[in-house]
Order: sequence, then C-alpha cells, then structure tokens
Amino acid sequence: MGQWVTTGTQSKMKRKLLLALNLIILGLGSASAQSPFATLQHGDNLTVYYGTGAFTDANAAAANGDIITLSPGHFVCDGDITISKAITIRGAGMSPDTAAGTFATTVRANNNHTIHINVPGDSNNVLQIVGINFSLTVYLENLSNATFEKCIIMPHGTGAKRMCGCVFTNCLVSCSEMDNSSLNTFINSFVNNKSSNSDILVNCIYTGEDLEYGTYRNCIITYGNYLYTLPSSDAQNCLFITKGDRGKSTLSDELKVNNYEITGEYGSGDYTYNWAGVFKKYDGSYTIYTIINPTSKTFELTDEAKSRFHGNDGTEVGVNGGLAPFNHTVLNYKITVPQSSTTEGNLDINVEKVN
Repeated sequence: MGQWVTTGTQSKMKRKLLLALNLIILGLGSASAQSPFATLQHGDNLTVYYGTGAFTDANAAAANGDIITLSPGHFVCDGDITISKAITIRGAGMSPDTAAGTFATTVRANNNHTIHINVPGDSNNVLQIVGINFSLTVYLENLSNATFEKCIIMPHGTGAKRMCGCVFTNCLVSCSEMDNSSLNTFINSFVNNKSSNSDILVNCIYTGEDLEYGTYRNCIITYGNYLYTLPSSDAQNCLFITKGDRGKSTLSDELKVNNYEITGEYGSGDYTYNWAGVFKKYDGSYTIYTIINPTSKTFELTDEAKSRFHGNDGTEVGVNGGLAPFNHTVLNYKITVPQSSTTEGNLDINVEKVN
C-alpha cells in the first residue's frame, strides 16, 4: 500500500515509476495482473496509489470532478466502501482478452462486505464508470444520471434502489430488485432483472419476470410473468423466446404485430426455451456467473437468426446490432510523461484513452 504524488519537481524515480505504470495500464506484461495501480487526477495534480487497496485509497481522496484510472488487476476493498462523488473511474476492461494478452480490472469487496454506489448527481455532476468488473455484491442506490460503459455488475444478489436516469452501454448487469427505479437506459447490454420499472432497453438481451412497465426496441427477450399485459407500443422489433406449448405461441395478438417469436421445444415432460434457434453458443443461462467471460459468450446469432430478425435500423436484434454493438475489448489508457517539468516545477502529465 502506498502512494506517489507526481506534482512538484520531477525526479528520475518519478519518471521510472510513471513509465512502469504506463506499461501496466497498457497491459503489456503478465505482471499487470499482479501489480495493481491507481492514479487520481485532481486538476493538474496526479497521485499514484499502488497495491490491492489502491482503489480504496484513491476513492477516499477523490473530490467531485476527479478522474481515477485503474490498471489491470484485482483491487480489494477490505471493508464496506461507498462511491459517493461525481467522479470518473476508468478501468482496463471488464474481462480479459487472452488472444491479445490483456487483463481485466476487477474491483471487489472482501469478506462479505459491500460496494455501495450512491451518487445523486445532476446534469452537471455525474458519475462515470468505464471498463470495470465489480465481481461481488454491489448496491446501486440513490443514483442519478450515472453512466456505465463496458462494466460487469454482478452477482444476481445485486440490488438497485432509487436509481433514475442512468445509462448502461455494453454492460452485463444483474439486479435482483430495482425498487423505486425508473427511466434508466440500457444499450447493447445483457440485463437480468426481476422488474424493468419503466426502463428503456435498446438492442439488449433481457431475462426477467416483469415486463409490463418497460420500453423495448430491437431486443431479445425471454418469457416474463406479465408478457400478456405489455402494451404492443412498448415492444417493437423484438424477438421473444418463449417456452410455448408444443410450438404454440404465447404472445398476445398485439405483440405479434410488431415483434418476432421463437416458441419452445417439448421434451422430458417440460417445455424448454429454443435458444439453439437463436444463438451459436449462448445456452440461455441468465446468471451473470455463466457469462463473466464474454469471449466465450459472444451472444452471436446463428446465420439464420441474423437474416431473419432485424431491428428498426435494419441491423440484427440483440446486443450485436444497433448503433453500439457489444464489445468487451480491453480499454487502454496511456499516460504521457514530459521529459522535463514546467518552469514552476510541475509535471504536465496526460492520461488518455487509446481505444
């Protein structure tokens, strides 16, 4: 555990530390999975924290508007932790890419503790999180206008209370409950939830129980308890995968007008979802644990499904269609270190996203 402040007079030790940090953030070596670092950008000041507790330390020191950049690796919160400030948190990616030799950024709470994300922001003060796998219980509560990109938020026990106006893009999200939450937007994401609560889903895969309050466009949806009560105007160009009854439809007549359906197959005394008619690999398991590595669960449609089921923009339904096709690619951040300090003795260090 430790930190290094990179403002003030530049030294060779600082330069070497930052160059090493640059390699770690770019994920260019196997050590990146074992040597986690965090940087905290506050105005012109950049502070470096290191060790598995680096995120905890950076989060505690952050103020509204600051930027925390996490290297690949595993960050552990030894107690309950609350993310309560309107900051930007950038990780290296939500899952490893073995082909590219890159690693994910994982943040988890230890010993049954909890990560609380609680930022009741407004249009000028919002929380932004990119490229992080929150691998244990996370509670999203009193959260407004936050944005999540390429994140895994799990497990199934994750809860959300009083969450409004948040946007999730290219995320894997599992929330057991979304109490008093509404008007959240999910784009090209996998969403497992008991109730959609007036949320808006575009090019998503949705598995849940209650569908009657959501708005769905170009989505792939499993059967819900209130499928019959979903207004037809709230679901358009969606593919419903239903258990059916020996091939018989379970959709209402209204839903059949603007949507597609694949009914289930009968076998072993039970009706089963016909996932094989839709996905090449994905077997319909809705628990986040089964899709923690998207490289093996690409949600790629079969060739027939790609040609048959299209959204309103002409692309395929589901997470790989639309304007923001699902992509779990590791995000790279580059730290640019100048060769010399300013006349005031400070370093003008720049952290930027490469892809």
